[in-house]
Amino acid sequence: MPRIVAAILVVALGSYLPTVATSQAERRSDDHGAMDTRHATFDISSLNGVPVSGKTNARPGLDYEAAVSVTVEHKLVTLHRVIVDRTRGLYFGYDLVVERVTNQPLVHLHFAPLSSLQTFKGIQFDSLSPGVSPAPLQDKTVDLNAHVALPLENAQDGTALITDELRFGGDVPAS
Repeated sequence: MPRIVAAILVVALGSYLPTVATSQAERRSDDHGAMDTRHATFDISSLNGVPVSGKTNARPGLDYEAAVSVTVEHKLVTLHRVIVDRTRGLYFGYDLVVERVTNQPLVHLHFAPLSSLQTFKGIQFDSLSPGVSPAPLQDKTVDLNAHVALPLENAQDGTALITDELRFGGDVPAS
């Protein structure tokens, strides 16, 4: 019965579901042979009408992985992003809703704390602790085609360990 409900939900929301493309930077298998893919970059065809692409940058030598997922609720598409720092045993994440400003070449970015870890398959969170980003992610309005850098983790000396870079608008590159 749950499979039928899920199928109806997909059909009903089909026009709202974006296409998500991710890089396959590294594949590894766990102890049970299941494949696991790290996604350092992603392209989303339409996050509420706005193409979004992203890239995680980390200090060389840092053992990290990043993942993205999207959910649709009440015709609103939400991006969920998580970055795991395996070196320090921490994870960082956020939810993002992007909305185009009517009749202007602007987009409004609404950031929220990561709402759920359950949308990320293949990442083991049991031995990880939530990290604290150097600055809270704040809502903002930016130009369409803007690039936004989000510092997610800094070293003790204040230099960036992990940064997520987002780009809004424009053509989403083919995967």
